[in-house]
Amino acid sequence: EEDEEDEDEEDEGEEDEDEEARLERRRQRAAAKAARRRDARVARRAAASSATQDKVRKMYPPAMLAKNFMLEEDEVKRTADVPERMQARAHGRLPPADGELRSEAEWIVTECGEMWLAQLNPLAPPTSAQLGALVDPVARALELMRVDMLEVPAVHAYHCDAVHPLEEGWLWDVWDQDGRWAKLLARRAELRAQWVRDAERLGLASTEEEAAAFEHALARAEDETEVQDVADHLALRQGVALRGAEAARVEGSATAQAAKPQRQGLLAAALRAGVDVLAAQLGLSSAHFATNLRDGWATHVVQEAPDTAEGAAEAFVAAALEEAGGRPPPGLASGQPADALAAMRELAAQQIATEVSVREYVRTHMLDRAMVVVELTDKGEKEIDGLHTHAELRRYQGEALRRLLRDKSGKGAPSGVLPPAERAAALLRILRAQRAQAEGLARVRVAMPEYASLERDELYAEFLRSYCPDNESPLPPADPEGAARNSWNVQRYLLLKRALVELLYDRIAQTLEARLAADAQRVLVHACQRALDESLSAARPLRSRDLRERRPLQRDAFSARSSVVGVAKDPNSTTVVLAKLTPDGELVDWLRCEWLHVSLRRSPSGDYRTRSGADRARKAEELAKVAEFLSPPDAPGPDFVVLGASHLRARDLRTEFENLGRAIAVRAREGDRAFDLYNECSFPLGRVEMVDSLGGMDRVRREPLEDARPPITMTLAEMDEGAPFRCLFAPEVVPAFFAASEAAVKELGERHPLLWRAVSIARMAQDAVVELAHVAGPEGAGLASMHLHPLQTALPREVLLEALTERMVSWVARLGVRLPWVLAHGTQGKNLLQYLPGLGPRKGARLFDQLANLAQAGQDVSNRAELAERNLLGHRVFASVAGFVYFAPVASAGQAEEDLELEPSLEMTRVHPEHYEYANQLCVQAAADEEAEELPEQAEAVRAMIGNREMLQQLELSEYARFLRGEEMDGAAPVPEEERRELELQLESIRQALTHPYTDPRNPICDRTPDPLPPDASLADAPPMPELLSGDRLFEHLTGESRFSLSSGLLTAKALRAGTRGRQPGMWCALDNGMQAFLPAEQMSDQGRDWGSVGADEYPISVGQSFHCVVLRPDDVDAAKCEATISCRGEDLARADFRTVAEQRAHNERPAGPKILKRRITHPLFQNVVYEKACEILKQGAPGDVLFRPSSKGENHLTMSWVWAPGTILHVDVVEHDKASPEVLGRRLVVGYREGSSEGETYEALDEIHARYAAPISDLVAEAMGHRKFLAGKQADVDAVVRREKLEAPRSIPYRVGVCDKPPGHLLLAYAPGSRSVHHELISIKPEGFKLRSKVHPTLERMLQWFKQNYQQPPARPPPPPAAPPISSWPRQEHMGAWEGNPTAAENARANAQAASNFLGGLIG
Repeated sequence: EEDEEDEDEEDEGEEDEDEEARLERRRQRAAAKAARRRDARVARRAAASSATQDKVRKMYPPAMLAKNFMLEEDEVKRTADVPERMQARAHGRLPPADGELRSEAEWIVTECGEMWLAQLNPLAPPTSAQLGALVDPVARALELMRVDMLEVPAVHAYHCDAVHPLEEGWLWDVWDQDGRWAKLLARRAELRAQWVRDAERLGLASTEEEAAAFEHALARAEDETEVQDVADHLALRQGVALRGAEAARVEGSATAQAAKPQRQGLLAAALRAGVDVLAAQLGLSSAHFATNLRDGWATHVVQEAPDTAEGAAEAFVAAALEEAGGRPPPGLASGQPADALAAMRELAAQQIATEVSVREYVRTHMLDRAMVVVELTDKGEKEIDGLHTHAELRRYQGEALRRLLRDKSGKGAPSGVLPPAERAAALLRILRAQRAQAEGLARVRVAMPEYASLERDELYAEFLRSYCPDNESPLPPADPEGAARNSWNVQRYLLLKRALVELLYDRIAQTLEARLAADAQRVLVHACQRALDESLSAARPLRSRDLRERRPLQRDAFSARSSVVGVAKDPNSTTVVLAKLTPDGELVDWLRCEWLHVSLRRSPSGDYRTRSGADRARKAEELAKVAEFLSPPDAPGPDFVVLGASHLRARDLRTEFENLGRAIAVRAREGDRAFDLYNECSFPLGRVEMVDSLGGMDRVRREPLEDARPPITMTLAEMDEGAPFRCLFAPEVVPAFFAASEAAVKELGERHPLLWRAVSIARMAQDAVVELAHVAGPEGAGLASMHLHPLQTALPREVLLEALTERMVSWVARLGVRLPWVLAHGTQGKNLLQYLPGLGPRKGARLFDQLANLAQAGQDVSNRAELAERNLLGHRVFASVAGFVYFAPVASAGQAEEDLELEPSLEMTRVHPEHYEYANQLCVQAAADEEAEELPEQAEAVRAMIGNREMLQQLELSEYARFLRGEEMDGAAPVPEEERRELELQLESIRQALTHPYTDPRNPICDRTPDPLPPDASLADAPPMPELLSGDRLFEHLTGESRFSLSSGLLTAKALRAGTRGRQPGMWCALDNGMQAFLPAEQMSDQGRDWGSVGADEYPISVGQSFHCVVLRPDDVDAAKCEATISCRGEDLARADFRTVAEQRAHNERPAGPKILKRRITHPLFQNVVYEKACEILKQGAPGDVLFRPSSKGENHLTMSWVWAPGTILHVDVVEHDKASPEVLGRRLVVGYREGSSEGETYEALDEIHARYAAPISDLVAEAMGHRKFLAGKQADVDAVVRREKLEAPRSIPYRVGVCDKPPGHLLLAYAPGSRSVHHELISIKPEGFKLRSKVHPTLERMLQWFKQNYQQPPARPPPPPAAPPISSWPRQEHMGAWEGNPTAAENARANAQAASNFLGGLIG
């Protein structure tokens, strides 16, 4: 109706107008009508959208709506024409004012310039000229980011002419520092507003000098710490203004804010009491003191008061009492002058401590003198040992602060900051210490050196010189004796001590600790980014034929992809899952295996290594299935088999697949029988001669076998060349995260968890960037869940996520995004769009949905311009996105990539649409023939020049730049050299984009060796093939260890077999982490022997023995073979650093006790303890508990300490024979051995002594104690019971069994045959039974039955001991030591007597 009314009104006025005016009016009318209709449509859509959103908000909880980006703020971010990652910072931020970008650029260069230039030349310190040359490029980069809203990759790729020589990493630093600058400006603006509010609300009459000083201090504040200094100064200034009754009235609001940097007690009292009047008599304001301190001399002289400090305080209190009507003034409840002086000192100290220039001066001094002190707490000293996460803190005492933080003021000593790499390592140690502090294990603080007295502190001396009157200056006339000066100087000394030691040092130390933590966090962020770059920059496996044949437009990340099989294995079971993927990452088939761990191979003697025929049959059947899976007869097989490297067993699995590939090659050439024979041969590597015999492959040699039957020969090179696939290792960090996510179930369904992992392993090998974007999720939160650094949990999650997102954006920009491929494989590629520069999770999902809807409607977007023309992207977002997407078509179903016809165009290159004109002219000029009169057609030139490096390199860009600038025209003004250089840089970037259209920068991995090896070549002759994972990184993934972690602390090893490594004899062992280790013979013992001349049976370490060992150096770890060289010598074990600080201190401070020979015996029942410690341990044990320990009798003895009965600990001597060295266990052990006698039982191991000797005797003792005739207690108690029973029944013979007091280890049989005395007989307990009167009985009951029948027979006497040999025949060398000189007769007699005494003592003992 409005349109019709307008038409009627305008038709009436058209009669008087000419035709042209009438047409113009109609056009305006049509435009207005269209605008109204468009506004109406927008309003209807907004209403419908609002209604839909209301319904959605009612149906779903807010958390789910936020997760799926369905909130109102999400819609605002989706539709805003600002790059999504820049919206948070741009919101509410004003455009840069005049000169602001220049100031910000200078600030950024001050913060980062030295670090940037050190990356280029670490040895040369940067000059001021070099730093100044960076300001203009940084300012232009800021303009592109803040005004043009371009993300960092777009600035680096398409505006390199403006920001040269800034690198991409430097531009990311500029972006990060811009965020700090925005916060700094916001804080400055807040303080300026507070200054104005104070002047209006509190009536602060600030002079122009004060306002200028405040503005100057605020302008010089270049970081958060310095801004906080100004804020503290302003807060105290505000608090001083609030005093008296007004202070009491507004105490609840203003003072709480004013007292932020000060203590709430004494300072609050000083503010309420108004002691600033008293503080003025100190004679020097805090501002004048700061000037004196800065200048180094008395610029301002102290105005000395005529009265003493005590007198002034009394007068102040009296005046306050009179003013308050006799009541104590506010803040001084006691009304004493001493309290008034204390409040005055606190106020003056706080004023000095909040002076900005004073803080700056003290901060500079602390940066030069302070230390970062790291101390372990009591808890840390007890818990942190050699294997603890924070083990390095045991020996770390801290670092000089000047080596970690740079003095940006330029007023301190010359910078002694460590080189970047060393500084980063030191900051990470500080961060580890701070993490330990959070766990209660350490304390980290910045502290000044501890001086013997405060007067030795140089800064305190400067404070005194700047604040106190010079003693040499004349006294004022009012104080001829100097009493007032001395009185006020005492107050000055106290308040300066309070200001410096208790306020300034503590507060600045806290700010320096915060600065250390911030710098350490930045170092950790860079370390995590480097780790992510390493995983994303891994080489891509590509087929050799693709590398040779692919065209320039097929060298991107989405072309010539390989078919891959991912293999995942459960380390705790035998299950192995194989997942076969197409080149585009789609799962086509999978296989589960359970018998690949079984060996089909024969030993060199011809016997099968796996004895079970059924297991061998299952393995053979499974191998046939796997061979068909990997090399199907009717379809092309995979090019690569990629295994997850998460445990050491993966190495055996890779060997299995490599041998299977060779077996398939043998079968292809020789038939199925050869396949079976190869799988059974003893040595599958080397030159193989397959002889059809009962033993399968008889042997492996270089030359063919001399046999009547013709051998079938294949070299290893031929087998590897014929293998249909190549095996690779890949990290399993991202696949493990994918397998644990909901996305795996959603995409692959409820299947075996190893299948989810195997699929992700294969995709990570095909393209780590695409798979990581896929696994990270629609909002990229999964990036922060990746384990990239041991300390990354110290970072806030949002900081880590932002840093890793930056690296993903850089990688996606570097590789580009092929939009048709993303639309064809939305499951994998959809999340890739969020990392495009200019987009984000919301804009990326919206763009994908729009492109998918258009494709479904048959309206595909075919070029970059349509992204803007169809309103898919706004102008600003398009400027960041356009250069990083391209529209190369993808192969349809059933079509090979190499058969795809690609029409070269600028849409397939990195050239930005804004530079198409320059690119077209470059192509035309490069394709032009000098002899031809006309230039070639533009489209034809573009098609011919894309990827034509030779032709494009012939173009002289400098001359072409002059032509474009019009310098060759007559009368043209000269162009500045800088502008010409910028144009040349821009043209060079366009030429590179045409030469390498989206070439993947990652190195390819071939599935074949570049050139076939000659027939006589060996494995050592083959060139190293690139790997996805190799060297130390592969070692760390397989073992969970590093070279350095293995070389610190004690390890446990088990001897497997004696052998050699090269010509070095030794023992092959297994470490407790599964690694193989070699123990050289000379590293087995401290005893010096020629181990090369002895047999393995004489080694001090026997097969099957477990022992402690150490890895001496990190170089002793062979990462390629996952092997280590170990040592178990006593001196090496003693140097092992495995104790906690508390244990080491106790070890060093332990009292000198009995010394024992430390024995190298690894057994659960053995401990290197002395007699007293063994008794202390066994007192807590039960009867039958045994502990073996070193003996004080010498190196050939052990002692078995044994809880024989409750309260009775027996110590049994164990004699060792056949010892290889003093510290190891003998091969033959004798219990009950006596010199010169044949008694004693021989054993071969400690377990045997425990099982055959101690355990049976303990069982017999327990049987005796449970007998009805057994009495517990001492011998006298047993005798008393026997006598009582005899009195009760005189005609009987009562008897009881008890434990004998002496000698221990026997039972006592007490009986009373007569009426006068109790008789005793000893019962010995042997492993075979109870021994009484030289007769052994199996049970106590049978022994007692025999005794009751034979008690009247006298006990048999033991045979007399053998006669001692004559003293003169004793070997003097053995008993007395070697003869020295000619001893006298008296010396001989004494020596012989001593030897006889030793001999008899041994018999008695």
